[in-house]
Amino acid sequence: MTIFDSFLLAQLDVFAPFFIITVVMLLCFELSVSLRLLRQRQPTLLPIAIRQQSTVPDKHHHND
Repeated sequence: MTIFDSFLLAQLDVFAPFFIITVVMLLCFELSVSLRLLRQRQPTLLPIAIRQQSTVPDKHHHND
């Protein structure tokens, strides 16, 4: 192993935990923002019942 390889491994030992912690913090932040937005917009997410008129004949199911 050369000096350059050992230097690279030392850099990875320092920066890998920092990088992982940064990514986890970003994911938690995005998740909290998304959940907050979903909680604020919840009345628009409720399903709306669609009523069909039964007096109109259905023209799509004629099998003559």
